[in-house]
Amino acid sequence: MPIPQNSHTFITEKVHAMQTTYPSLRERSDVYVFSALCVKSCFYKNPALILNEYEWEEIIVDGQYDGGVDFLLSDPNTEGADLVIGQSKFYETIQYEDVLNAMIKMAVFYKEMVRGQYEQVNATVQHRFMTLQSEIGDESKIHFVFYTSAPQRGIRRDRIQKKFCEQFTGISNIEVSILFADDIVD
Repeated sequence: MPIPQNSHTFITEKVHAMQTTYPSLRERSDVYVFSALCVKSCFYKNPALILNEYEWEEIIVDGQYDGGVDFLLSDPNTEGADLVIGQSKFYETIQYEDVLNAMIKMAVFYKEMVRGQYEQVNATVQHRFMTLQSEIGDESKIHFVFYTSAPQRGIRRDRIQKKFCEQFTGISNIEVSILFADDIVD
């Protein structure tokens, strides 16, 4: 009888499998590949949507002076070119404050970028954001996504989402998703 494994272990195995499968990910860190796994499994799960493995270099912007975001993309599942701003934490455990701080950091990033305050981000992040922002239409949404390989363990998403949305009073096109290990495995 197989031994059940925890979600973090399962995700770690998937990360290593991606490093084996995709040559462009072989030399990348587990943290980077976790972001690629999240993007692929959530936004490119439809087999009709093609994600060239070299597109990860464009989508994943994690690095020094990234403004608190790990990936930026236009949601291929929407007609309105929804902007996806995401952060991922490849952790075994996580606290409420860690998730809240990461979410607030993404909100600050977005507001600064919209105001043209690019001083805190590198040129790659700036260029990527400006390109995606220019594609947004009137019906587009701004989707903030947080992924972690850690279990939820009593962290209340609704409280984090409420505090996050307080950053955007009067703006109705904001969506928020917070996914923990079990959500990612599903």
